[in-house]
Amino acid sequence: MFIDKLSVLIVDDLIDTQELLAVYAKMNGFQAYTAFDGVEALDLMENESIDIVISDLFMPKLSGLSFLREVRKRGWKTPFVFATAYADKDSTIQAFSNGAYDYMLKPVKAEDFAKMLGQVSSYVRTMEKLGPQGAVKQLKNASKFTNVVHEMHAIKNSFSNESKEKVLTTATNENQWPELRIAASDLLNSNHKSFEWLLRGKNFNWDLSHLLRVSQSIERLCLQEGLLEAAKLANGMSEAVALLRSENHLINEARVEALRAANDCLLEFFGQDQALIPSRTREITDRLKA
Repeated sequence: MFIDKLSVLIVDDLIDTQELLAVYAKMNGFQAYTAFDGVEALDLMENESIDIVISDLFMPKLSGLSFLREVRKRGWKTPFVFATAYADKDSTIQAFSNGAYDYMLKPVKAEDFAKMLGQVSSYVRTMEKLGPQGAVKQLKNASKFTNVVHEMHAIKNSFSNESKEKVLTTATNENQWPELRIAASDLLNSNHKSFEWLLRGKNFNWDLSHLLRVSQSIERLCLQEGLLEAAKLANGMSEAVALLRSENHLINEARVEALRAANDCLLEFFGQDQALIPSRTREITDRLKA
């Protein structure tokens, strides 16, 4: 059974931002905790059950990225969302590579905050359903295979707001590929709507965030399975999406089309009975960098 109210930890060295985001969280039915920096936040997380972290990126004592890395070192899988006044390509890649769920630009609007909490909550709820006692906290005790499949379904459901999740079974080590193919293909198929919206100039940040979560998850899967060429293509997608997010809402149609081609290439790859990467991978990777 789920807890009735999810908890949000707001970490920011500015008291006004702390208080404002805490009010937003409570308005949306969340229990809110606050901390002035990563050191104080770590102490709080040792003693309280925190479901979601909203953190500033640049803070004294412990930066947002260092705070996130320390949380992951301790085995906590709590979803992180960064709130920052500025995020370039490098900081975006670093944040997502270290396991951030997303980031928001300051000043944070109430409606954007509510939408973000809704998506992250769906992710948390899905992980709870897929794990016996809260998979977000217990992933470190599960198999790597189960981790990556559960993560893929949680990402997909948080974007589509599906209320009913597929019941997953844990495959044996000898029979993982069919299950991985299905999970990866489902996740990649969820990108199609994002490509359409991006080319229409709508839902810019939300769709790019989803594409970045998908490409990072696919890359982790491929590295775990030793599929290096596919991992390289997924990494190229991450780099291209991060670049789009740093371009101040300027839609680069050629890059979006290159992303769609990369996505289709990975779909073809996971649609096969054997792990054979399509021959056009290098050409697509070059287009992503253009």
